[in-house]
Formats: sequence, C-alpha cells, structure tokens
Amino acid sequence: MEVRLLNIKEVAEILHVSRSLVYSLLKCGDIPTVRIGKMVRVRPEDLERFIHERSIKKDKEPKDES
Repeated sequence: MEVRLLNIKEVAEILHVSRSLVYSLLKCGDIPTVRIGKMVRVRPEDLERFIHERSIKKDKEPKDES
C-alpha cells in the first residue's frame, strides 16, 4: 500500500500561496493534517476537498415563477 502525503511546500505550491498561509489554514483546521512525529503532512484528497468546498459555484439563473 502506497500512500502519498503532501508536505507544506507542496501544498503551498498547489494552492499558489505562501507556506505561512498554509500553516495558518492547518492551524485553524481548514485543512486536515496527518502528524508523524513532528512532521505535518496533508492527504491529497483532503486538499482536493478543501479546494472543492471553496470553489465558486455558478448556479443556473433563478427561474421566473410569476
């Protein structure tokens, strides 16, 4: 079983943000983490969920119900 975990630098590169912002998102719990000793890692599926939940969703225009 091979499990791929992302480090902080990789998460920052994927999101195109600074590492300090990634640490802030991790600290407040917006992105779940996996801790291995002192190392902090992020599962790719958790990062994908974070991105998906914050994506702008364009709904169809409301129907005129008059």
